[in-house]
Amino acid sequence: MVRRAGAAPGDVVAVTGVIGDGGLGLAAARGDDVFPDIDRAVLAETFRRPQPPGFLAGAIGAHASAALDVSDGLIADLGHLARASGVAVWLDLEALPLSPAAARWLAGQPDRTAGLMRLATAGDDYQTAMAVSPARWPALAAAAEAAGVRLTVIGRCADGTGVEAIGPDGAPVAIDVGGWRHF
Repeated sequence: MVRRAGAAPGDVVAVTGVIGDGGLGLAAARGDDVFPDIDRAVLAETFRRPQPPGFLAGAIGAHASAALDVSDGLIADLGHLARASGVAVWLDLEALPLSPAAARWLAGQPDRTAGLMRLATAGDDYQTAMAVSPARWPALAAAAEAAGVRLTVIGRCADGTGVEAIGPDGAPVAIDVGGWRHF
C-alpha cells in the first residue's frame, strides 16, 4: 500500500480520471445548478456510482512515492499528502482533467478561476492523487495507458508546506476551504 507520506520535492503530482464530476453530480442530483438534461443525468449518475481507478492500483503501488483517494476535494486531499510528506504541492488549476460535462459547465461560468476552484474543492470524485518521482513517471504513465485509465499531471512537489493553487493567469489563488472538513 502506498501511503500519504513519501512524496519528495521534484516529484510529479498526478491524478486519475476526472475532477469535479462528483461535486457537480451532487448539485445536479439536488437540482442546485442548471445543466443541460444530458449533463444533469450523467453528472448525477457519476455522483451516485463513482468509478474508482482499481485497474491501476498495482502500478500505483509499484511506482508512486505517495498516494491517496480524492474524496474530500482535490485541494484538501493534496493538503493531506503535503502534510504527511512534509512538502509543498503546487497545483496547476488549468491542468485539471475534466469530463465533457464539467468542461461545458466551466465554460458557462463568469469567473474561470472560481469555477476551477469549485471543481478542485467539491469532493466525491473517488479518484487517486499521487506523487511520482520523475524517474518512475514514464512506467506509471505507460501502465495507465495500457489499463485504459486517464492519468494527468496536475502539478509538482516542492520544498515548503501546504498546497499552492496556480490560476489560469499563472498567479497564486487564495484557498479559503480546500474541501470537506470532517471536524
